[in-house]
Amino acid sequence: MKDSRGCLDGFEVGAHGYSHEDFTLLDIETAEGLLKQTSDTIRDLLGTRPRSIRFPYMKATPELLGMLPGLGFSVDSSLYSPAESCRPYPLPNGISELPVLRDPGSGRTSYLWPAHEGKRDYGSFISLAESVPDDGTFVLCDHSWHICESRMNGIRTEEDIGKTVRGLRELLESLLDLGCQPMAVSDAVSIH
Repeated sequence: MKDSRGCLDGFEVGAHGYSHEDFTLLDIETAEGLLKQTSDTIRDLLGTRPRSIRFPYMKATPELLGMLPGLGFSVDSSLYSPAESCRPYPLPNGISELPVLRDPGSGRTSYLWPAHEGKRDYGSFISLAESVPDDGTFVLCDHSWHICESRMNGIRTEEDIGKTVRGLRELLESLLDLGCQPMAVSDAVSIH
């Protein structure tokens, strides 16, 4: 089932675990095997291996990050950073890190799930984006399933899905109006 129709053209498919497991709770051999299984599965389904990864729960250890090059990964995006440091940087193992914004004052991050769950307004992400310096990178994070399914209440109604999509569309349009340029994680790393 390769992407023969080109539906994913312009998108980067990265890894986020096989079943959203906490890799820090696994022994290193199990973690490595699971990362290989994840990469193999993406390759088998889409015809290409993932180059980027964000570990579930934003939990990455030096040991986990150290095994990434041997598995074909070149970019990680599992570490948080304050706005002034939101730009790609090299890790000692040759992997590039593209950090996710966490505001130290409020604890807010650029993960969209609180907005999908009704705990934050989509517009609140604008101030986070504005806090990133002009030479920085604002990484907006999401779980693709979260638009259609709530962590708290299960499958969303069509009305809820429509409301979520409208909020997300307004946010993305506002970010474009601010001058943000959408791009894949690996592309954001390569331009720095």
